[in-house]
Amino acid sequence: MTDSTIGPRNDVVLHASDDPEDVDRATAAGAALIRADPALRVRVIVNGPALDRLISTAERVAPVDGVTVQACQVGMRRRGIEDGLQPGIQTVASAVVSIVQAQREGASYVRI
Repeated sequence: MTDSTIGPRNDVVLHASDDPEDVDRATAAGAALIRADPALRVRVIVNGPALDRLISTAERVAPVDGVTVQACQVGMRRRGIEDGLQPGIQTVASAVVSIVQAQREGASYVRI
């Protein structure tokens, strides 16, 4: 029996950190997850060097229905990124805190 209600069991966090190309891999994985189970809510949380993929001067990250892309503000400060994120990119105060909170609430976690 599958629980199809929206809630923690349907939340997935994909973590892109090491390489800017990881963001594209994560959004593609998110799209595949949504196709497999439209009840999922997918967040791509980005920190570290992968943040370079989200700046406004980078090629635009293709939006995916049902997938939210979030940039870590701590990482942005450390990398000197003050503003200039691409349209549609959200921010979280801390990638680590956001990931742990999501996991404690029952979300699945995948490092890309």
